[in-house]
Amino acid sequence: MNIEQLREQRSSGFRRLRFEPELEHHYREIRNQGIRERARPVSAAALLLFLVYAVLDALMLPPSIARETMSVRLLITCPVIAAVWWLSWRNISANTFVRLYGIAYLIGGLSVVVIIGIARVADHPLPYEGILLMLMFGYFVMGIPFRTVSILSIIVIASYLAVEAATGMSTTQASGQWFLYCHCEYYRYGGLLAQRASTACTLS
Repeated sequence: MNIEQLREQRSSGFRRLRFEPELEHHYREIRNQGIRERARPVSAAALLLFLVYAVLDALMLPPSIARETMSVRLLITCPVIAAVWWLSWRNISANTFVRLYGIAYLIGGLSVVVIIGIARVADHPLPYEGILLMLMFGYFVMGIPFRTVSILSIIVIASYLAVEAATGMSTTQASGQWFLYCHCEYYRYGGLLAQRASTACTLS
């Protein structure tokens, strides 16, 4: 990579969020290493957040539901987050870490869907703000590449809507899902802008 290549790339732009082949590989190496370093404080914060939610489950939910939701948080989600933090310090390639990071995001999102489903089946519905929080983490806080986080988020959203439909979604709830969809599009567009800004900074 040299100054002339950067100048040519800046003049031609990057509408598909990709550089020319000569620059793309180098850019991904820098980006993925940055994601690994960013994952350390992010995973620590996420672990703390899920532990707090586990305590809130114990305090606010009926014991029969709390036992199940806490099991999901403490036996699935929290160990996955802890594994991300551990892996961020291990001697693995940054590319491999980013792939595992995306899988961890997907597991975290699906675990929230499972928790909501557990509460729905027990006729104690929980709000879908947990899904919005996961999407915000994926698009903005975790820094996962835009295409990857978009695909994974679609899987999480589709899973959530499937759970809602299977547990008997009312008309009021259906309108709420439209609100959720609008939020998702907002996050997706914001994530696109963030990715474009990151790509542009590389050319600066």
